[in-house]
Amino acid sequence: MRFSRSVSLAAAVFALATHTACSSSDDGAGGSAPDQDAAVEAAIEASDEAAMEASAEAAIEAATEAGEEAAVVPTAQEQEPNNGATDTEYNDLPIGTQVSGAIQDKGDPDIFRVPAEPGKVYLATLTALGSALQGNLTVMDTGRDGDPEGSDYVKLANATGTSATLAWLGMGEGGHFVVVRDKRNLESATVGDADFKYQLIVEERPATEFEGGALDFILPMTGKLSSVGDLKLYPFDGTAGSDIVVKLDASGDMDGRLMIFAKGTGSWIARNDNQSQSNIDPLIDAFLTESGAMWLVVENVDHAATGLDYALTATMP
Repeated sequence: MRFSRSVSLAAAVFALATHTACSSSDDGAGGSAPDQDAAVEAAIEASDEAAMEASAEAAIEAATEAGEEAAVVPTAQEQEPNNGATDTEYNDLPIGTQVSGAIQDKGDPDIFRVPAEPGKVYLATLTALGSALQGNLTVMDTGRDGDPEGSDYVKLANATGTSATLAWLGMGEGGHFVVVRDKRNLESATVGDADFKYQLIVEERPATEFEGGALDFILPMTGKLSSVGDLKLYPFDGTAGSDIVVKLDASGDMDGRLMIFAKGTGSWIARNDNQSQSNIDPLIDAFLTESGAMWLVVENVDHAATGLDYALTATMP
């Protein structure tokens, strides 16, 4: 779905879907303490500090001796405004940083821009923090070749229980937007307040974790996505001018999407979502415009689907 750049990013997010407050504690002082008391307090604090430092040093030493290094995950706090009221109202989110936030107002979308690179696989994980949040993740392009945001790539995934995951293959330049919402707000502003807290992290994952084996051009293949936001990659070598035909048949309520990603260009060169109005299974029948290493990308675009089994048939001279 296309939308004008004069329309806010938030409006764009809602259009595409139709297919914490910071706290502080004040340390108050009720007057000056006697010098002796102050000295005692200072000594206690110094002793505590020394004990903590010694404990920390011992822990680091023990970990080093064991050959283990603790992985430290950078953290950040969501900053308003990031609801897309304008094209610049979003937060930048580095890969591997865990951000905490909240759906503070009814219908509030929290929008994060991540520096996704072409040909790399990313996994976004949204976790509700003991709140009433029923999460939804949306990933879309940030606008390419003068087109509005979301014109080239959009994918949604609802949470199962307290968490939602969404994996995607980076394509094209400019990175991607990751949008956090409550799934009850996809079509209208329904829920939200400062207690709808969450954590979000976007990580780069090895493409091999998502590969489903080499694409077979002789025998049919079967597969299954592990979750509504999962994807599968089937590697093959293509030759420019070859006519490739790939068909996906879903056995459940999965709404499949097929894309052919050319590693040489860092983008898709053929794709299909629905064969026709009456058949939502995808079919690619196209002449390849590039040669070299490629992936057939299999995704689901129904954010509430539960049956994720499918069969693939492919031919290429």
